[in-house]
Parts: sequence; structure tokens; C-alpha cells
Amino acid sequence: GIQDSRPAVLPRLGEAIPPIVQCFNSKGTLGVVLVDASPLARIEGSYGYDAYARAAGSLGGLVRDVADQVLDGDELIVGGETGRHEIVIMLFRDKSGGQFYRTELPGLIRALQQAIEQRGHRVVYPYFRKVPILGIGFSAALRNPHFGAETQLRDALEEARDDAELSARAEARQRRKNFVGMVMAGEVS
Repeated sequence: GIQDSRPAVLPRLGEAIPPIVQCFNSKGTLGVVLVDASPLARIEGSYGYDAYARAAGSLGGLVRDVADQVLDGDELIVGGETGRHEIVIMLFRDKSGGQFYRTELPGLIRALQQAIEQRGHRVVYPYFRKVPILGIGFSAALRNPHFGAETQLRDALEEARDDAELSARAEARQRRKNFVGMVMAGEVS
């Protein structure tokens, strides 16, 4: 397994557009995995930018380590667009059937969820008592020459963001249901 991650200073999405477009054009398949780190923004409000940057860098290192462990193809890990608290893994694959979408992307999501569950407290310590919900979503696109690569990239990012938001909402609902169940059972007063 992976121990403590080294913090990562990730390039911003905007800086990485040229290599992303080049890889998407040459490989033909793009996968986008997005970790919604917006709950970490509360750290900046309470403890300042340096504290936020440490937590975001730590999360970036954890994501990079999981990607290094699970993936063996071409990928690029970037921070979100300016003003967006997110970490994005761009995966580039040759057009090669559904294995990528059916197996590799969901496997990466599971590995990220497990790593955040097991080591997320190190990312947010000492700012949060427990790990906040960090939604993780994904999407994929086959290169369609009818559209610009940037247009397809934007659409894939939006779909991954929507998926991450849905995942976070489902996790929040499940936590509430678990808590209410404990209250109803008299396990919590």
C-alpha cells in the first residue's frame, strides 16, 4: 500500500490545455476523473491561504499516488480551473473497446474513494475533525473531428463535475440516513 503522500503542486487546467488537446487528438479517447475539493475552501476562510494550500497539496499528492499505483497508461493530473477547488485526472487511451470505461475508470474511482476513506484525515488535519465529503465523478469521450477538442474537453469536464456533485449528494444522504438510523435505534442520544 501507499504510506504518506508527498504534497503535489499540480499544474492548473488552463496551463495544461495544449498537451491535453494534443494527447486527446493523437490517442482518440479521453477519460476525466474529477475530485471535488470544494469543502477544503472552508480551510482558507478559517485558517488562511497557506493552510488551504497545504491541504490541497496533500490531497493532490494522494490522488497522484493512487493514479501512479492503479494506472499504467498516459495520464495528466491537474488542478481545476481558476477559482475551482478540484483535482482532475486526464487519461488518454487508444480507441480500444469498452474496457477503459467499464473497468479502468470505475477501478480508479474505487481506489480513490478507498484512499480518501483511509488517509483523508491526514489531508485535512488539523482543520477538520473528520474527512469532509469529496465527490468523485468521471466521464469519457471519443475524439469526434466534427467538434473542437476543447469543446469535447469542456463537455467531458462538465459531465465529470455533475457526476462528482451527484456522488457527494448521495454520500451526504447516506450519512444522514445512517445517523437517523442510529438515533432511532437509541444508539445516539
